[in-house]
Amino acid sequence: MPYVGFFWPLFILTVPTGLIMAWAMGRRHVRADLDLATLSASLRPSVFPAHGWKLYLPLVVLFVLMVRQRRRRVMV
Repeated sequence: MPYVGFFWPLFILTVPTGLIMAWAMGRRHVRADLDLATLSASLRPSVFPAHGWKLYLPLVVLFVLMVRQRRRRVMV
C-alpha cells in the first residue's frame, strides 16, 4: 500500500479543511432573524409513521451485502 503511515497527516489536512469550508460556505445562508416556529410549520410532515422500519431497509441490505462480501473474501 503506498499510503501506509499517511492516515494522520491526511486526516489532519482534510478534516479541518473540510469543516472550515463547510462553515464558510454555509454561513451566508444562516440568518439571525430566523423564526423556528415558521420554519417548522413550512416543513413537510414526516413519512416515518406511514412507512416505519421499511425506510431503513436499503441501509440494512447494504450492510448485509458488505459483511457478506467481507466474510466470503476471508473464507477463500
